[in-house]
Amino acid sequence: MKIFSVILGWILIISGIIFLFKSERARNKMLGQGFGVIKGVLVAIVLYAVLLLLSLSGKAHGALGVLILLTALVAIIAFFKLKKKIFLNLQEKFKKIPVKVLKIYAVIQIIIGILMVLLKYRIV
Repeated sequence: MKIFSVILGWILIISGIIFLFKSERARNKMLGQGFGVIKGVLVAIVLYAVLLLLSLSGKAHGALGVLILLTALVAIIAFFKLKKKIFLNLQEKFKKIPVKVLKIYAVIQIIIGILMVLLKYRIV
């Protein structure tokens, strides 16, 4: 486990330095590749919410259960119909983030990486 934190720390340091000095290039690369993770997280959140609604509909009786079930089905259909529009909107907002904010993010990433490397012996 210690070696994993050290390797991850070095990855954070190196990528943070690259991100600090070439912020525009890093932003373009993240726009091209980085949204796969965000897409996965959003899909997981929506699926979790739908599954939660489905389990609630099974516990509810009568018309309330049917209403919750229909709400879950409409939510999942709406999400997958609007998914592309949602992600394009996220990309547009990400393009508008100032370079100064991206550099602050890179500095924070470097600091976290350094702390992970320095504190490798303190992690259990």
